[in-house]
Amino acid sequence: MTDHLETIRKFGQCLGEKNWTEARKLVTPDFVDHNPEWGVSSIDDIIRTSVDIVEKLATSVTMKAMFAEGDKAVLHLGFTGVHRKDAFGFAATGRGVEWDAVEIYRFSTDGRIAEVWHYSRILPLLEQLGLKGMETHRSL
Repeated sequence: MTDHLETIRKFGQCLGEKNWTEARKLVTPDFVDHNPEWGVSSIDDIIRTSVDIVEKLATSVTMKAMFAEGDKAVLHLGFTGVHRKDAFGFAATGRGVEWDAVEIYRFSTDGRIAEVWHYSRILPLLEQLGLKGMETHRSL
């Protein structure tokens, strides 16, 4: 279980450092991201979305809690940033943002990440930016 938490830390570090080659090594070839908000499903989608979020919202991430049991691990993440580039189909506002997310990971028998579910409340994020039109948030 501790190994699972270390794999997640390493995966997050690879994404933060834009080390895509190493990030891909930490997931299974049939990796699936069951992300209901951002419409991602693969490691390539995660990379694209991670780059977009960091560039458009100038985000930093805080690990608030991590738990692992069996083949699963759960993270509670805190994000802060500034809406500095066009995102969500809206022009940059320059406003600060904060939001939390929960991620649930499932690991394969070889210890690589096989699946992830990511949940965050998008509406409060849009409200912090003073934005309306929830239906356009997929255009990140």
